[in-house]
Amino acid sequence: MLFCVGFSMDMLKNIHLRGNVDTKNCSVCGAVIANKNHIGLNKKLLGRKVERFYCIDCMAEYFEITTEELLDKIEDFKAQGCGLF
Repeated sequence: MLFCVGFSMDMLKNIHLRGNVDTKNCSVCGAVIANKNHIGLNKKLLGRKVERFYCIDCMAEYFEITTEELLDKIEDFKAQGCGLF
């Protein structure tokens, strides 16, 4: 089995499952944001050049809505064909 130098088996599994290695940290609570849809939602709602990312829970608090409403918005944006998701 061929492995890339410097990558553990767990890291390779995560890369395969997510399809990328782009992760961010929540600027409020520090949580790792590895879900590409959550990263896309930050870019969609806060601007493509956003530098301060929010996890889904902190973003819901910021916008004073529920996490379920944000998850519904992700599905709406995906259905519209938005390339960020």
